[in-house]
Amino acid sequence: MGDRSNIAIIQSKSNNDQVWFYGHWAGESNKSAVQSALARNQRWTDTSYLTRIIWDEFCPSEDHGSETGFGISCTIQDNERKIVVVDIPRQIVFEIDEDQVTAGGKVPSNFVPSESWSFEEYAAKAQSPARA
Repeated sequence: MGDRSNIAIIQSKSNNDQVWFYGHWAGESNKSAVQSALARNQRWTDTSYLTRIIWDEFCPSEDHGSETGFGISCTIQDNERKIVVVDIPRQIVFEIDEDQVTAGGKVPSNFVPSESWSFEEYAAKAQSPARA
């Protein structure tokens, strides 16, 4: 039982370097977390800092230090929602289904999303709930 969701953060142009955030009860908050993080308009080109800023928005402070609820990995974890993918080198965000993830649990290196948003466009969704 849960409402599991993931955020994938692509950190290199080769797509080989990916950080995955997992939330057991996070549901659709994976989208709002990325929107809020990007709306801060900070460190968009700094992979380590932007990754941490997204984590701060995704994992509520009351869950810091808990044993369960949220996790960090190099591959997808259990999932029930659209996966939000933050591609830092290309400065875009897109969403994928779990069946679009490789057998190794990553966003494929040759993946071309059918729809994507610039960081600016995805951040604007945080301020415009009707467009979310």
